Amino acid sequence: MTHLDDDNISALIDGELKVDVAVEARIHMATCAECHARLERLSLASTSFRRSGVAVMPVGLAERAKAEAAARPHRLVSRLAWVAASVAMMLAAGIALKTLLPAFSIQIQQIISGAAGSMGIGR
Repeated sequence: MTHLDDDNISALIDGELKVDVAVEARIHMATCAECHARLERLSLASTSFRRSGVAVMPVGLAERAKAEAAARPHRLVSRLAWVAASVAMMLAAGIALKTLLPAFSIQIQQIISGAAGSMGIGR
């Protein structure tokens, strides 16, 4: 294995490497004094940073997040629009059935009343 760069060592410290890659990195560091020394240095820096309580956002992260959010349509608004359209279609279909087919509406009411009566509802 070649020497690990600081990004991979930091990812190892933070637990961000895949398990197999982390195992391979630890095996390498057990035999490589240079990488082990960098691990110690970066571990100390990471521990000091965590203890400081200061969290600095990576450069450009906020801008990338805003750009990504702006690029996507708002899912909630889209879903609500679909739900509203579906409800409107069902209401329109119900009104059309009641208006255009009054006899059908009466038959449906009789079927429902009969079913409710046989279940003991409405007595």
